[in-house]
Amino acid sequence: MNAILWDASVSEFLKRGELDLRVAGVSNASRESLWIMDHALRVTKSRETVNLVNGSDVPHDAFELYNHLIVERSKRIPLAYLLGTQPFLGHEFEVTPSVLIPRPETEILVKKISVKLGKESIGRALDIGTGSGCIAVGLASACPRLTLTATDASAEALQLAKKNAILNGFEERIIFIHSLLFEGLNGAEAFDAILSNPPYIKTAELNALEAEIHFEPRLALDGGADGLEVIRPLVQQSSRFLKSGGILALEIGYDQSDSVEELMSRAGFGEIEKVKDSQQIDRVLMGTYIHG
Repeated sequence: MNAILWDASVSEFLKRGELDLRVAGVSNASRESLWIMDHALRVTKSRETVNLVNGSDVPHDAFELYNHLIVERSKRIPLAYLLGTQPFLGHEFEVTPSVLIPRPETEILVKKISVKLGKESIGRALDIGTGSGCIAVGLASACPRLTLTATDASAEALQLAKKNAILNGFEERIIFIHSLLFEGLNGAEAFDAILSNPPYIKTAELNALEAEIHFEPRLALDGGADGLEVIRPLVQQSSRFLKSGGILALEIGYDQSDSVEELMSRAGFGEIEKVKDSQQIDRVLMGTYIHG
């Protein structure tokens, strides 16, 4: 940032922070400058910060934190990692570089399967690759009579997911298992639903994505040469862990709809439904296991 002005107003800090973020290529520079100021001032609603804009001095410790976060964000470190939290379906999740940052696209996955199952559904669901735990917690919240199992290949991610379940009050309804796909599960178990936001980005496309992506765990992003390296075995093996009539729901890449639909059909799934995101891209595929 520019030279320190200890007597600068909130408004001046916001303008200077926004400029630094714009120069760094941050797309929502104005909004993020405000969010960072919210965090520095320890307020929960941006309107409280806005009310301080005219003529209010920033406390020294708040300035130091704001300045530090603007510098770090200018390096394109994701804002969620800097602030340490990210909202998802009305809940707050702690996030670190060991997990993907929860995104609106994944909210679509949870909303769709919760509607499919029904709020009063009694049964069991499996979240493969839980990361921060946002999917498991989100579904537990939407379907209060459902119990869940959540797995992840990363022990570090699993610990954070457990912490988020506790922070949101769902630790008694979610079992966490260290597992790559289904490896750590008992083959005798049968679930009413399996859902996952697996790695689905093609390896060759990773380098072309926005700079922030490269701070997130590659293991949770890289779907191999065709983007289906994880999705393929996930679909093929899921029937062993689903009840007849059970549901498989996956978040997928922008160009994978037809390929994943074919994989699901071959694996014994019918009634396959495609759900679009806000950009009208097929983002979630959901099918019912009809063989077995």
